[in-house]
Amino acid sequence: GTVRYAYAPTTATLNLIFDLPPGGRYTVTPWVNGQPQTTLLPEALWADDQGVLSFTLPVTGAVRVVVEPFVWQPSHWVYLPVVLRDYPSPVICEFSVPVLTATARPTVTLGAAVTVTITLTNGPLQDIGLIQYRLAISPTGVLSPSDPAPITHSYVVPAGGSDMVTFTLQAAATGQAIAWARASFEILLPPPCGPVWGYSATALTLTVTAPPTATGGHIVYRLSDDDGGHLYRLAAQAGAVPEDISAALDNLSPGTDDEFLNISPDGQWLLLSTDRFGCTGWPCLALATSGLTATEVISANGAVLHADGFSAVASGGDLVVYPSGDGPHGSDLWAVTRDGGRWLTPTLLTGDSPYAYNAQPALSADGRRVAFDCGDAPYAGAGTALCEVQTDGSGFRVLLTPDQGPGGSDSKALHHPDYAPDGGLVFEADWNGEQIWRLPPGSASLPQLIAAQFSNDNSPCVLPDGRIVSLWLERPGNPSGQHEIKVMAADGSASTMVLTGVDVADGGIGCGR
Repeated sequence: GTVRYAYAPTTATLNLIFDLPPGGRYTVTPWVNGQPQTTLLPEALWADDQGVLSFTLPVTGAVRVVVEPFVWQPSHWVYLPVVLRDYPSPVICEFSVPVLTATARPTVTLGAAVTVTITLTNGPLQDIGLIQYRLAISPTGVLSPSDPAPITHSYVVPAGGSDMVTFTLQAAATGQAIAWARASFEILLPPPCGPVWGYSATALTLTVTAPPTATGGHIVYRLSDDDGGHLYRLAAQAGAVPEDISAALDNLSPGTDDEFLNISPDGQWLLLSTDRFGCTGWPCLALATSGLTATEVISANGAVLHADGFSAVASGGDLVVYPSGDGPHGSDLWAVTRDGGRWLTPTLLTGDSPYAYNAQPALSADGRRVAFDCGDAPYAGAGTALCEVQTDGSGFRVLLTPDQGPGGSDSKALHHPDYAPDGGLVFEADWNGEQIWRLPPGSASLPQLIAAQFSNDNSPCVLPDGRIVSLWLERPGNPSGQHEIKVMAADGSASTMVLTGVDVADGGIGCGR
């Protein structure tokens, strides 16, 4: 049948018509300001193997488009005699249509950056080249820009290979929009078949919502030595007053060396490494209730435990994961559990790790998994990846390596992971300077940049409501590059500074209820 529609473009537009018979041939007649335009498009256009007809109209104004099945009408007939003879066998040109897929976070909040990743997977029968990717957003206004500039790759993608591009948009208004993705390419068939042109298309629906209302939570951190080196707890909201935990602990047991502070996901327990409580000369692991009404040094088999860096405590306070050099690697993670008021023998978690250094643990909300830095250089050096293991020592796996990100290589590093409420992972990566990224749940997930507007942004942790806390060094008005605390929505929008004018130690910050 005939398809008719009208619209009023202000610039050249890509038109996509779906659900047509694959391979169908059509006549497209655009009318502009009431006049037919017969020279803008070829006499006939074909729908692709997915039943998509696409064409670009470089016009503005009041546009009406009529799409009809093509009917060939010869100007005259010519009859030719038939000569019977042997003809060569017909040439059969086989090719497989490349498949286009598009992925993005399906729901984002107003003001957030939206990364649409488009992947073109070539078929097994031919090479392709001169690939041009286009993205169009409908309706306009929800995401900006609605018609970003096309991206062209001039190299050849071999048979069975794939190619990928990303478009970065901004959530400009609440509502729902469809992102139409299209790739055109040259199919490099051998003579006499090719080359020929082809294209593939796909679409996905994106929803922009209003920023969520903050629902509390706390951040714990240590200030740098230049700012006193004390431990603090801070409500995760603008205007909150930091609580000096070190000063409060002085009333219980004086000390001079508080190395770090972390908080359990439920907010009920504080874990620190300190020279208090009899640990003079060599700071040890200590546990305190959130109100500091009870404290204890963690001791297993009659010996206090010493951590080589930032450690984690589970909700309930009966599980602690800490790094130590007592294992088979330069640094390993250990889990110690409390049963009946007694701390049991620590369990080695990273015995199966192929990396020399395993550190910076973060526990899942249920206490069953721990994510951490894993690499062959200490202190999250070049090549550091993200790994995960069950807290009973089973199920070790590498989650993400630096060379799996955009423009990634072994010279880059991933750092400071923490679990989001949906089971995904939030972490720091230096693929394009230090920025905060997200790895959605699922083994086939690709990393997503959370907040492209923030650079020199690092060491994230995640609050129970999904908001992300990080140390940002480039706030306007922070010329010395102090590590200040920023809180933003899970997708990078609605950010606020909650601690400025002081330098937070970049050894690890913690988030809890």
